[in-house]
Formats: sequence, C-alpha cells, structure tokens
Amino acid sequence: MDQAYDTEQARMIALAPLNGMSYQQDNACVYGIIKQLVLEGTGCTYILRFDGTADGRSAWLALRNHYEGDGFRNQNVDDAYSLLDKLAYTGEMKGFTFEKFVEKYMECFLELAQFDELILESKKVRGFLNRISAPELQDSVQQVRATSGLMTNFEQAANFIALSVSPIKQQNRNMGSLTSEGSGRNTGNRGRGRG
Repeated sequence: MDQAYDTEQARMIALAPLNGMSYQQDNACVYGIIKQLVLEGTGCTYILRFDGTADGRSAWLALRNHYEGDGFRNQNVDDAYSLLDKLAYTGEMKGFTFEKFVEKYMECFLELAQFDELILESKKVRGFLNRISAPELQDSVQQVRATSGLMTNFEQAANFIALSVSPIKQQNRNMGSLTSEGSGRNTGNRGRGRG
C-alpha cells in the first residue's frame, strides 16, 4: 500500500517490523530506559505490569494513553484554571514577589497551551491586570490598559509593570557593638592559669 510520509524517518518508523530478534532487543532496551525514567514517579504504576516481559512498546503506549488521555488532560486544564482563579498580587511579600506572580501566571498558560487550550493574548493581559491590587502599581496598570500594544502582549505588559515594583525593604539589623565584655574575653583574669 502506497502512503505519503512527511519524512523518510516517518516512513521508516511506520514500516519497521514489530517482531524478530532486533525488535525484541530494542524493545527490552526501551523498557529499561522507560523504567529508569519513571521508577520513582507516578508513571511507574502504569509500566510495572510489563516488567516480566520487558515490553517497552506496551509500556510506552500505556504511559501515552494515560498522560495524553482525556482524564489526565481535563484534570491538568482544571488545575491550571483553578490556580489562575487563586492568583493575586497585593504587593511584595517574602516568598511571593511580583516576579513569582508573573512566573506562576505564565506557567498556567503554558500548561493550558500544552493541552491545546489556547487563550487570546489580550485575555491573558486583562486577567493579569485584574489580579493586581497593589496600590503602588495601579498607575502602571492603568497605563497598560491605555496602551494598545501592551494590551495585546503579555510579556511586554508584565515587563512594563515590573519597572514600578519596589523590592522588599531590608529589615534593619541591630547589631550591638562589641565590647571587651561581650567579646568573650575576660581580661581581668590574665595569668591565672590556662583556659
């Protein structure tokens, strides 16, 4: 049967026999690689049934069916939207800076894109701006809203607002001055033995 393939490699893969000594050796090798990669993760559950036969192809198909299946996809999409709903920036805090806020926001959209859940750039920017309630950033937020180029480019909008973020102020440390009493030396006991 003649069929068109995009590349020579795609043709060779499609026509490769799934039997014979070379196939069995490669199949066992593939199983070993997969097992090594998922042994300490959740994927291990899906491949251990192929341990006795070292069936790499079946292990790969089991992983693919699970991690590219509708249930896994829907759960990840729901998780990304749920995190987006919870994300908010109220000002610089130790452990959750503006940079971390931007990072988490972008991660959600990368996760959604991975599952073909594409969001318009302008919607990303609007959602981003709506999640910023820090008073010191409201002027920058309004400037982004008023600039059409920024309203259609999330990265530029985030970078523009980042220019107005004040870093967390370092807390002043009160360091006592070192005195001869506080230094651990007892100068009045010189010559009275060791120690």
